[in-house]
Amino acid sequence: VEAGAKIINISLGGYGTNAALDSAIDYATSHGTVIVAAAGNDQAAQLTWPAADSRVISVGAVDATGQQVIFSNSGPQLQIAAPGLGLQTAWTDNTRVLFSGTSGSAPIVSGAIAAILSQDPSLTPAQAWQVLQTHASDAGAPGVDPN
Repeated sequence: VEAGAKIINISLGGYGTNAALDSAIDYATSHGTVIVAAAGNDQAAQLTWPAADSRVISVGAVDATGQQVIFSNSGPQLQIAAPGLGLQTAWTDNTRVLFSGTSGSAPIVSGAIAAILSQDPSLTPAQAWQVLQTHASDAGAPGVDPN
């Protein structure tokens, strides 16, 4: 935040929170930064922290057809899903590997918010997030999907 970050991606999580995490989220969001976090990969009906925090954009994983992948955590507070199965990433020795997980889904959402901000720098990060929500594909019946 002090370095000017408008978007913070967190591709990790756990099933508990604490005062330090709460304080860090509060600090970032009070300074206009959006936090995007991976929902978790335990096939659980609850999100890991910090994705479980209502101030954080929580991201689950879907496959190439837009269906939630079996390992992705879900729950009523899950806000968006992005590709998370068979993602290609850089690896050691200048190679690429495929991996799966919400840890790959979250940076896709972070990048989408950054792309919106780059197209319209007058937007705040929260406004860019609203634009993304407005234009994201809505799988299944319109509106919030069941768990």
